[in-house]
Amino acid sequence: MTVEVKQRRPLSFAVKVGVAIIVSSVLLGILLRSLKTNTSRSEPGLRPSLLVQSRTALVPIIGLQVDRDAEERHWREALAKALDGRINALVNGGTVDVLTDAYSIEVDSVKQWEMGLKRAVHYGNASGRMAVLALIQRTKGVLMDGATLNEARTVEKACLLNGVKFVVLKSLKEGPSRGKQF
Repeated sequence: MTVEVKQRRPLSFAVKVGVAIIVSSVLLGILLRSLKTNTSRSEPGLRPSLLVQSRTALVPIIGLQVDRDAEERHWREALAKALDGRINALVNGGTVDVLTDAYSIEVDSVKQWEMGLKRAVHYGNASGRMAVLALIQRTKGVLMDGATLNEARTVEKACLLNGVKFVVLKSLKEGPSRGKQF
């Protein structure tokens, strides 16, 4: 019986492989981002980019083609259309506002975030999907002032403690708004 002894590769080899993986991941990310930017610019009517950047919060903001003062049902319909989901899906113990393959989304106004959080947790468990609380931002612009930013952070902490994703829904249409809410 012969035993073959293989020599171990030096630590520098592992470092080189790790650096190569990181560099290729960064380049792939840059390529994908540039393709996404070019696609959204060249085809604005087909499907706009859903995520809008904010410099004051790390909460994802989803931009929708709906009037800021529209009723909540219009926001649900626009979100369901953007995410290829269903509205008013029945689950054990209630009706999910928007249900996708991966998410159970509760859409609410800022004033009702606590009740919305409770429903999001329940519907997420009942549907077997990731629970999401989506709050409607009725003010103009992406940036939040100090008071609304603090409120958003409070909501975000509560969602994190309950295992719920938190997103903000924002209108991409221009027009008047009713007041100071995220």
